Amino acid sequence: MPKKQSLVFRAIAKDGKAQNLTSGKFIKRHGLLSPASVKSAVPALLEKGLITYDRGIYQQYDKFLEIWLNKTAFHTNSW
Repeated sequence: MPKKQSLVFRAIAKDGKAQNLTSGKFIKRHGLLSPASVKSAVPALLEKGLITYDRGIYQQYDKFLEIWLNKTAFHTNSW
């Protein structure tokens, strides 16, 4: 997975249910590069079936992966 997509994927996992992905607040909170990088990563993640979108909310498709990421990868900086 390309770096930009990985960063957005992890940010969505951290939030659980993410909104306004291109907002300054979301980008700053997750240390993302720019609204443009988020805007280009999201369609690819949707197309790959890694995230879902419904009524303005983005979520991880695989909830078990989301739980694992939040319990392990984020705390060890290994991902």
